Amino acid sequence: MAGGQEQLHRPGADASRSALDFVHGLLCQAPTQAVCLDELLTNLAAAFAASGAGLAALASGKVLVRHPAGDERVPWAEDEHLVRRVQQSPTALSILDRRPARCS
Repeated sequence: MAGGQEQLHRPGADASRSALDFVHGLLCQAPTQAVCLDELLTNLAAAFAASGAGLAALASGKVLVRHPAGDERVPWAEDEHLVRRVQQSPTALSILDRRPARCS
């Protein structure tokens, strides 16, 4: 898949029913019940059992918005140059995790 999207898919149970339910819910929604983009992308990712969701421009493929599923932040959200550095690096890169530790 283009753009490394294959890495966003989590192998597991068939998500087709939850995906259909999600789309059906959107189609049945009154325009006054619109949700914010972050909530929409979170629900979209959950419905498809994906690690995140986003929007891209159709003509250029440029990513406009990325949103991880749940509350987790992704490293490239805090370092806008990370994706380019990874693409240009001939070897693996070490990335410091600046996210706060989660309490159990």
